[in-house]
Amino acid sequence: MTRLNKILLTIIVGLMLGAGIVHTPSAVQYVKENFVEHENGNIAMIMNGRGHGTGFFISHNLLVTNAHVIDGKDKVKVQLVNNTVVDGLVVGVDKLHDLALVKVGFSRGETLVLDLGKVKRGQEIHTIGFGRGTWYSARYGKVLYHYLVDIPRYGIHSMYVRAELATIPGHSGSPIFNSEGKVIGIVSLGGGGETMFIPASFIVKIHKDYLTFLKKLHIMQRVEKQKARQSAIEAAKKPGV
Repeated sequence: MTRLNKILLTIIVGLMLGAGIVHTPSAVQYVKENFVEHENGNIAMIMNGRGHGTGFFISHNLLVTNAHVIDGKDKVKVQLVNNTVVDGLVVGVDKLHDLALVKVGFSRGETLVLDLGKVKRGQEIHTIGFGRGTWYSARYGKVLYHYLVDIPRYGIHSMYVRAELATIPGHSGSPIFNSEGKVIGIVSLGGGGETMFIPASFIVKIHKDYLTFLKKLHIMQRVEKQKARQSAIEAAKKPGV
């Protein structure tokens, strides 16, 4: 490779990572080694009919994204990286922490791994999503500090992590990765070269709340079936029936 080609490659990779330069040697290596995993469908575009954001799988048929991405809709479209578009049903919303769950009608064997460890100041992070609708939209940066975000207009009141990470429209709902490739949060707000992301612990909470709801719903349905069965038995015992 000529010196000019090396320079051009450095510039192209820097632009792809959204920072103009490669912050660490692992940045390029991460994209090369792990992009196939994302291509298999772990990260998807969430379309609400007026705009789009990003979401990612946290269970075999469940994606997490931002509440503001679904924009109050009950149903959205989910576009995978192979351009397949499927229907998504919104099954959970937490406006307070700007989170939403979207269920799809197929099952995945593997999902992204959440890391609930402490997010530290200066920690290197990166995100991959559908910034401006473009798949190869990766960003690299570092954690700045934690702070409370209160936006009454959108019903948001949550502890966020502020990061030096230049995300763009469409990155909302993208996973925030640590250097090990594990998810430590989800992009919510961004601008001016900085991003505010929600810690992974809140993702776990909305997922648990959903599973609890499903369990209660299953119990209620089982009780109703038992009541219907008992009513049928009693009706059959009555004379003339």
